[in-house]
Amino acid sequence: MRLTEAAQFALYKGDELLDIGTVREIAERRGVKPATISYYARPAYQRKGSGGNRLLLVRIYEDG
Repeated sequence: MRLTEAAQFALYKGDELLDIGTVREIAERRGVKPATISYYARPAYQRKGSGGNRLLLVRIYEDG
């Protein structure tokens, strides 16, 4: 997945929605680097296990 500057994402912790915005916006609000936020969408991170406290970055696609 290529994480473009304008793409919108939702950051979840388990079932809880934490934030919505671009990778850069979410990173600034959470006080981390954009690379950290984008890592949460990568298969390597998702393979590390599952759990209710894991962060997950999901790209938001709009119809049209």
